[in-house]
Amino acid sequence: MKLASFLLVVFSCIAVAEEPPRAAARLAHGLSWDTPAPGRTEGRIYYYVPPQLDMNKPAGLFIFLHGGSSSSKETAPQSYISGGLKRALDNGDFILAMPSAPPPLKIHTGHRWNYEGTYKSILATIDDVARRANIDRDRIIFGGVSMGGYGAYHMAELLADRLAGIWLVAGAWTVTDFSTLHGTPVYITHGRRDTFPSVKDGKVKSRKNSWTGVSFARAADKLMTQYGIEHVYDETNGGHGMLDDATARFFAWAANQRRQPYAKHVVVVSPCGTKHPVMEAVAKSRWLEALKTEPAPIQLDKIHLKGPNVAKTEADWRAQSFELEKVELPGFRLDAVNEGNNKFRVKSEHVRSFRILLSPQMADLTKPITVDAGPLGVKILSPQPLKNHPDYTAQIIF
Repeated sequence: MKLASFLLVVFSCIAVAEEPPRAAARLAHGLSWDTPAPGRTEGRIYYYVPPQLDMNKPAGLFIFLHGGSSSSKETAPQSYISGGLKRALDNGDFILAMPSAPPPLKIHTGHRWNYEGTYKSILATIDDVARRANIDRDRIIFGGVSMGGYGAYHMAELLADRLAGIWLVAGAWTVTDFSTLHGTPVYITHGRRDTFPSVKDGKVKSRKNSWTGVSFARAADKLMTQYGIEHVYDETNGGHGMLDDATARFFAWAANQRRQPYAKHVVVVSPCGTKHPVMEAVAKSRWLEALKTEPAPIQLDKIHLKGPNVAKTEADWRAQSFELEKVELPGFRLDAVNEGNNKFRVKSEHVRSFRILLSPQMADLTKPITVDAGPLGVKILSPQPLKNHPDYTAQIIF
């Protein structure tokens, strides 16, 4: 069976017009879309504004990455904006923005959301919706399913400091460091029967475990627990995709999330994301920024799948599992904790100088700040004014 039939998530459809409506300068209730997607030269961006939403009040923004494969040039939003997802949107106060995936390359076609620079298009999408509607930037939820779930695992780390929450649905990852998600809560949804064998036309068929088997979610849950990442693990008894009841649980959770610019614990890791096809270079997250670095090997987490990749029997399916191992890639890492009382503790790997941004919510800016950076030493620094930043008013440079 072709890869597309496995990766494409199927939902019930609603009728659509032959010619798509073009989004106006200001978003209106209902479904609309525009071409090209923000930050791109091709591909659509789809918007859905629930009919009950008061456009005069700030709304949350839900950015959703669709599933698909190399054969899905455009995934019609109507197949997603239906069923449980539509009911959840219509009962809440989120505006949906669903960009179409970048066009497929000759390789890594099932990982189109992970192409280099794609996250910049997501940033452009955020700005685009904020121009078209009344958006509360502290209530941006980011998620994806299937191929989009793989992309969500990747880009959630790049965008974490801008998000109120993350939804990882039926996705996968390869090499990563989930500690970058400190300060951004995560909701993981995955069907344990994602790769369960089925019989069709007398033949046994099942999804490959290496595509989006539940092992990826279980491994992520294990690592996030180990690193102290705030998260919910919701493993359903379903197969591949989204179930209505799980979607309702997620949106009930999402309604209570807000961005945490002053999180006590912040980690910067570069390269960042999930490796395959490419990770991104980053230097900053929230109030922590690496200024001078000397990249050298750092350890990251890698998942190794065990058991049959394609389950032909229930025994094969039950034998599918995973192991975690450490691998090394050239990069750098900063791990900082605001311990209170004007004291910060920073662990660093291959970083010579860094910056801490400050606000009155984080420290008493009329007094010196003590930074204990371990082998780099301890410094007592006076906050310097910082202008024109929406979250922070001062800084110190170590």
